[in-house]
Amino acid sequence: MAVELNCPNGQTVLYLDTSRSADPESGFVIQPVTDSDSHFLAWTPDGQAAYLKIDSLGNARVVRTDVNGAQELIPISEFTYDLAPH
Repeated sequence: MAVELNCPNGQTVLYLDTSRSADPESGFVIQPVTDSDSHFLAWTPDGQAAYLKIDSLGNARVVRTDVNGAQELIPISEFTYDLAPH
């Protein structure tokens, strides 16, 4: 599950692994982007990654972030505010 929070430093996305316990040591909550704001755009078709718009007030870009933390820059406009992957 992805949750987008409105924080004092901007919005951030958290991944919640609903198949694990809520024990903090189990990795139940993952923050895929920790150094800037992040905005949820869409899940990948297999549900193993999400597309996020990050650093919207600085060097805005769209990335695909795996649930394990890997990131890949997606070469589309930084003005993207929604997408539907196929």
